[in-house]
Amino acid sequence: MQTGKNPKPKSNPKKIPSKSYSFEDFIQLQKPDFELTQPLGEILNFRKSERNFSKITLEQLSSLLWFSAKVKNIKISETDLILTHRTSPSAGAIHPIDILVSLPDSFENRFLYYYDPFNHRLNKLILDKAKLESFFFHVNMNLSLSNATLIWFLADVERTESKYKNPVSLIWRDAGALIMTIQLVATALEMNSCAIGTLGEPYISDIFQKYGNYFSAGGILLG
Repeated sequence: MQTGKNPKPKSNPKKIPSKSYSFEDFIQLQKPDFELTQPLGEILNFRKSERNFSKITLEQLSSLLWFSAKVKNIKISETDLILTHRTSPSAGAIHPIDILVSLPDSFENRFLYYYDPFNHRLNKLILDKAKLESFFFHVNMNLSLSNATLIWFLADVERTESKYKNPVSLIWRDAGALIMTIQLVATALEMNSCAIGTLGEPYISDIFQKYGNYFSAGGILLG
């Protein structure tokens, strides 16, 4: 069964267009003062999806993002592509998936933050509040938000497309790798986590349509 066209590196990669979100505030996260020392086999044995969540602290969230998604090294390619090394693998080291975070609160007071993996901080996004509420209600219908911290994946097609033809399957594989990385780190930090079945569409595409060719790649609840 044919599921799509094979991705293929471009002979002449193009520079990724410069884009940025609109922010109104930020939360600077702190580097953890410890390392993860649990044996990998122990983490693999204990990892499982849990659907009961409690509020986590900013320090706990900071540790999770630091170990699972923080940029470790940066390289500029000959064609001016920004390539980064992170815990989770990514096709061409491009990392097209932006991590969005929503801290526990009522639907009316929940927001989305963009996790800046270069500076390790949460930037509060300026987004349509009514559209955000509709998105959170949609997620809650699939898996109760309650006290959970929400992590959502926003995929920028143009990043991977700058280097590869037929990039979509690569982006989905990036998303799967990132989900697994975050859940393994959550297990190491003794947090409950569960991937969400819905893609959050058409809500996410509607919220972020002004920023370019983005699509939603799912999310995870933590707590």
